[in-house]
Amino acid sequence: MPELLNPITDLGVIQRHRALVDVLMGGIFPSAFFDQEFSAVLIPFMLKSFYATPPFEQLLQAEDGSLRGRVNLDPAMISAMRLFFAYALVLDRIYGVQLDVDYPLILTTTDTDTGLERHFKMDFDWRFVEVETIGPVPDADRRDAAAPARRALRDRSVPRGPAGGSLRVPRLHDLPGDRGHGSGSAVLARSAT
Repeated sequence: MPELLNPITDLGVIQRHRALVDVLMGGIFPSAFFDQEFSAVLIPFMLKSFYATPPFEQLLQAEDGSLRGRVNLDPAMISAMRLFFAYALVLDRIYGVQLDVDYPLILTTTDTDTGLERHFKMDFDWRFVEVETIGPVPDADRRDAAAPARRALRDRSVPRGPAGGSLRVPRLHDLPGDRGHGSGSAVLARSAT
């Protein structure tokens, strides 16, 4: 299965190898809970699923894989949080600086069986997302390494590198696998009320 060894930009690859993907996902989604858990594998930073448990598919996934429902943030804040999560991931994987990113992202959707609203706290698992650098990594003082992320979240400005040089801002709308983007997936999670 050579097409599964490289970053996947065509989600049709997942469908063509669905039996093998099911076996691989068995390590992430235990079969004992598969029919009860609200979990999915998402394209990083896109909130679009390409593998999900049956309850997630039924209640939370639109036909195109995007999330069904509404998030508790306005579009500008969603964009800022997406960027903040990306910066936090880069800081952790490249510089070893961990930021406490604990903002409750709540997805609200209407249950088609009851007509009642259900609320799900989104919990992202970044263990399966890789960060690739382009060129040499700028040196950063550990005390100042998180400053661009805090500044971007606060005033949504474009971060600058050392001595005013530009740092590459990820294009978070692209599919995984492009050079310099995270590849892999995040698991959306599980808390439901």
